[in-house]
Amino acid sequence: MRKKYLSALLFGALLFASAGTFTSCKDYDDDISNLQTQVDGIKADLEDLQAQISAGKWITNITSIEGGFTVTFSDGQSFNIVNGKDGQNGAPGAAGAPGTSWEIGEDGYWYKDGEKTEYKAAIDGEAGKIVVPEIKDGVWYVANEKGELEATEYKANGATYAVAEANGGFTIYAPTEDGKEMLEIYCPGPASMISSIILEDTQNSTAGRQNNKLELIWNKFTRPSQWAGPRALPANESVVYSSNSAIGIRVNPVDAPADEVAYTLVNSKNQELSHIKLTAKAYDDLLTIDNAQGRAAGTSNGLFTLSMDEFTLTSGENTDFKNELDQENKDEKVAFAINADYSTRSAYDILVTAEEGLALDKVAVKEIKNSNANVGNTTKKDIEVDLGKTYTIVVPEDAEGAMYDMWFEFEKADQETYGIQWDNEARTFKVTVDPDLVTPADAFTMTIHTLDTQGKVGEVKYSVDLSSVITTNVVEYEAETYDISNLLDANKPQGFDLAISHMENELGSDKWISWINRVNLSQTVAALYTDKDCKSAVADGINSLKIVYKDANDKDATAKTLETIKVTVDKENAGKLHLAKQYYLKLTFKDEKEGDINSIVVPVTFTAPTVADQFTRDANFVVDDVITAYFYNTDANKNQINVKRYFTAVDKYAKLSLDTETTLATVGNTEYKSGATGTNTNDGLATLTHSGATLDNDYIILNEVGVNNSTGIELGYGKNLIVTAKNDNYADTKWVYDKEADKTYQFTITIMSPIYEGTVTPVGNNSIPVIANNESGYAITGSMITGVDYNNNKFSVVPNTSKYGLPENEKDNTIDAWSSKQIQNVYVTPDRAEYFNGGISFRIPGGTKENPIEGAIVVKATPMPNTTETSITVHVTDVWGYTKAVSVPVTIQVGE
Repeated sequence: MRKKYLSALLFGALLFASAGTFTSCKDYDDDISNLQTQVDGIKADLEDLQAQISAGKWITNITSIEGGFTVTFSDGQSFNIVNGKDGQNGAPGAAGAPGTSWEIGEDGYWYKDGEKTEYKAAIDGEAGKIVVPEIKDGVWYVANEKGELEATEYKANGATYAVAEANGGFTIYAPTEDGKEMLEIYCPGPASMISSIILEDTQNSTAGRQNNKLELIWNKFTRPSQWAGPRALPANESVVYSSNSAIGIRVNPVDAPADEVAYTLVNSKNQELSHIKLTAKAYDDLLTIDNAQGRAAGTSNGLFTLSMDEFTLTSGENTDFKNELDQENKDEKVAFAINADYSTRSAYDILVTAEEGLALDKVAVKEIKNSNANVGNTTKKDIEVDLGKTYTIVVPEDAEGAMYDMWFEFEKADQETYGIQWDNEARTFKVTVDPDLVTPADAFTMTIHTLDTQGKVGEVKYSVDLSSVITTNVVEYEAETYDISNLLDANKPQGFDLAISHMENELGSDKWISWINRVNLSQTVAALYTDKDCKSAVADGINSLKIVYKDANDKDATAKTLETIKVTVDKENAGKLHLAKQYYLKLTFKDEKEGDINSIVVPVTFTAPTVADQFTRDANFVVDDVITAYFYNTDANKNQINVKRYFTAVDKYAKLSLDTETTLATVGNTEYKSGATGTNTNDGLATLTHSGATLDNDYIILNEVGVNNSTGIELGYGKNLIVTAKNDNYADTKWVYDKEADKTYQFTITIMSPIYEGTVTPVGNNSIPVIANNESGYAITGSMITGVDYNNNKFSVVPNTSKYGLPENEKDNTIDAWSSKQIQNVYVTPDRAEYFNGGISFRIPGGTKENPIEGAIVVKATPMPNTTETSITVHVTDVWGYTKAVSVPVTIQVGE
């Protein structure tokens, strides 16, 4: 039966009445704050306690100190609860007289301060239903045979005490200031942090874990006449129980401290199986789809493996235990549940069996493959060990639990020569001295004396060779960061150097001499890993690096002339390496026989400018963080905008694309994006064309969607088009960006016409005077009206060249009479046609040098009785197809 510990840790002789007030700890902050107002003497102590509980920590231990007790939390901090004194964080109290302790003995009776009382801990047949002693009327009340509390002769001399509850928590009892009431504070222990225990779904022998069987192995122990091992020998005819079973569980929450909890087995009648104690160990092996079986995964994964603690029974105890097992399996197979310190249980799905074990027939060295050696075999088993590494003697998996004890034996000369250190209890040994710095030393004999659980004494001999390994400690170098952009410039370093002097200093003179005499540099194995422990290698990663060994003159070196290890980086072959990711370069040096000597590890990060870092906009083209691109060509490709011309630097190997996510315009039910989406090829405002391997010839063209018939303006004109540049690799190398953000750069660009963004205006901004009823027409010349582009550069809206003839004043005129290459046509319409019944036409320049005739817009105004203010509209169509219509004021003059 599991012992329950109840400790009354005394403060002093404060009197209190039997009435008690229970304070629940489901809300620690409110409850403890309430206590603080009542308990003046322990106010500071409770404040410390409150802070810890509110932070989600749990109590792992309570121990007695003078005038109170020390509460230890899961993070190692401890607090003294002392009457009338402030609690001291982490400082243990002075040694004092122990408080009253109550224990349940194996016979089921309460023991007070180690002495048996006449009181049972529980009603017979209802094990696990513990009736906890109470203080009442100044004395202890303990359960009688009927399970009812009755007064004892034991006086309760203290006022504040703590109780270790059956559910793994602790309850602190404190009196009120007047001593008339008892206040209770429940504080969680590790078991109470577990909300559920889930057994493995199915057995999984490949993972070495199973969910539903505890197989006990027992052997009757015949005590040998002599034995020199560290363990005390059990009595003759005792029975030793062990188990190879590994029960896989998952606990919730996944960060619960399950390995700090005591586990037992209990049936559905709340009867605990005697002597069985299970210990939890975190299970951190990698799970795959084939063996995951619904288990949690990741750091703090909630996975644990339960193994049974070995126990020994006397002949009489074994009879009782076998009877208990036989009773459990009498009719049907009894199902047991995992019981976590009486706080949480698993499903009732554990089967317990027992069978007689075998004698110990072999042992092995845990860290060495194929090291199994048969007990009693006179032939030595050859093994090779590394200098300074600790090795453990174990029993092979199929014979676990068969070894009761063991001890090492070495020749005295070998102990001194090799500096052999061993620990019989831990079953470990280590070689600390290399007697030969030039060549590997001779083998020595190691004898393992064994004692199995049947009491049989055996012997195993190993012939131990010292490997070429001069140290198991990896020499760590300072982290290296290499910028891949250096590879684009032959004048910059093409890699990085490792000074061999660092390893020499780390090894020390003796090991360095040994290293020089044993190493074969051509056998060195290089690999790149993603973890510091160098367990997860990067496939083909090392192909991106070239390792060479150089002397002081930068010539190929031998071990004796070696000064520098040069690591050259390959631009074209990056393997599977990514930029801005931490790697670990490991070099393992070997001897002529390819035996390991030692290793060095260098943390390495390869960096490069991100795609965004490589783009620099020409600030002269940027307005309000948007590239403003005016059409500039007047040839056949005049409607194209070359993207590169707006940057002073680019990643020319990046691929440009127009955004298809952000809506820039909506017409009816159609939402228009910068580029066309895959579902609707007509919803893109622009098209981006590519030509060649670089973006040198990438152009943006506005799509003819939503075109205004009067102006020719497309829906995308003047919109802030979103463009993304993306390159998975740095420039034209094979080095891949690890982060998505490093692969892309986004910018906005708006496309407009320099002419359409200009205007037409009378010179001096005055109304243009024309004469009413002038039959020959009134000439509006370039000195009276002008056009200006977006930057106020002037252009003529009146014909100023006669090269191609006289243009018609029509929208569809094809005769070019304007010298500006950016002007395709101009036509003029009256705002009031009845004011210009004679019409409006053009005059091209002509005449002679002596009597030149200016080009003009000729208007014939209607005979008007009065001077009339009106206007004409000048339509300017540029070579990109946009028509700017500007109303120009005109005054029809009469009598002036």
